[in-house]
Amino acid sequence: MTNSREDALELDPAQSKAIPKPWVFPVPKGTLQRIFGSSQVFQNWDDVKPKVTGLTVPLKVREYYHQGLQCLEKEDWEMAVLFFSRALHLDSHLVDFYALRAEAYIQLCDFSSAAQNLRRAYSFQPENTKYLERLTLVLYLQGQCLFEQRAFPEALRVFSQASALQPEKASFRYRCMACLLALEQHQDCLSLIAKEVKLGTTNADVFILRARLYNFLQKPSLCYRDLHSALLLDPKHPQAKVLLQMMVNQAQKALQDAGILAVQGKLQHALQRINCAIENNPLDPSLFLFRGTVYRRLQEFDAAVEDFLKALDMMSESQEGMVRQAQRQLLLTYNDFAVRSYQQGAHEEGVLLLNKALKDEQQEKGLYINRGDCFFQLGNLIFAEADYQQALALSPQDEGANLRMGLLQERMGFCEQRSRCGLWVVPGGGVGVLAWSRLLGPLGQDPLLSQVW
Repeated sequence: MTNSREDALELDPAQSKAIPKPWVFPVPKGTLQRIFGSSQVFQNWDDVKPKVTGLTVPLKVREYYHQGLQCLEKEDWEMAVLFFSRALHLDSHLVDFYALRAEAYIQLCDFSSAAQNLRRAYSFQPENTKYLERLTLVLYLQGQCLFEQRAFPEALRVFSQASALQPEKASFRYRCMACLLALEQHQDCLSLIAKEVKLGTTNADVFILRARLYNFLQKPSLCYRDLHSALLLDPKHPQAKVLLQMMVNQAQKALQDAGILAVQGKLQHALQRINCAIENNPLDPSLFLFRGTVYRRLQEFDAAVEDFLKALDMMSESQEGMVRQAQRQLLLTYNDFAVRSYQQGAHEEGVLLLNKALKDEQQEKGLYINRGDCFFQLGNLIFAEADYQQALALSPQDEGANLRMGLLQERMGFCEQRSRCGLWVVPGGGVGVLAWSRLLGPLGQDPLLSQVW
């Protein structure tokens, strides 16, 4: 018997014969650059050149190795794959041969085969980070090709594999987001973006992407929040400005719709539209001013007061006209709120509300008249008299104030009569004179009361 080891080391008498070259489709020049673009997330594929050093292999394997290297240098990728495959057939544990064959597959744009070879090499040497970097690069290229071919599920699977291998690289997650968007899996995309934000990303594009999603899902308040976060990271971001202007336009359209509905008396529908406007542009004080007036007309006074106060806080000194309008609406709201409280018998609450109104407006006679009415019902006739007198000082000819003053003096006269009933009938008595002045007061204040008297 012959020694098979010795036979393997001997030169093959047929090695000088030319090996037929397999026919494949030619690869256009610059294919990788076209696919990969200008991205520098990954290192250039020329940086990693596995070297075979110190190998103790059969002579035939060494021969295939040298022939494969020559083919790589000549950019004869098909023959390089053939020689490295023959070498690996003889010895399947030559790790670097898998990496070299992967390089040839990359140049042939056969990324699936390249990934398989790099996975095999990485499984033999998991401590070799160069194999891992190369593998994720190939997966990126493969996923991008699938994405351009609109094979989105397959692209998502490949990008997910790359992200699992190198979770510290956000680029793979970004490509997964793009695939989910293309597949219209919006909730899954939002979940992935939320995880990215939770990791503390400083990429404004992530917030803008989520803002666009929220705007598409008709969640303008969340959209505006993310847009604001993006502008904090990059105040000059062009896409953020475009999206912001889009939201402002949406707010103005909703405001116009709300105005038309309010004129038509459809206040609930107007409220829905103005809410939409505020969600799109929550920093516009005019929107809160409009909503406050709608709330006042709906007699939802607490909400109206809150909106007017918020609008006043947001307004600047240059918006004097709008400030005066908001203050006027706030005053009217306090007054309307007090009137309703009066009608419901909550006279003390009415006094408190009118106190707030009079704190900022002392020239409105109606406020004094209304507060005087509340005091009158509470039995605080002295305070009621002071308010009616103040109203008459502002408008001496006001019929309502004069009528109320007459009724008040009548009440005060009867009250004094009851308290001093044993003294006022004495002729010439001082108390009687005071009582008569109280009783005759209505006649002097309002001649019409003499008929009643």
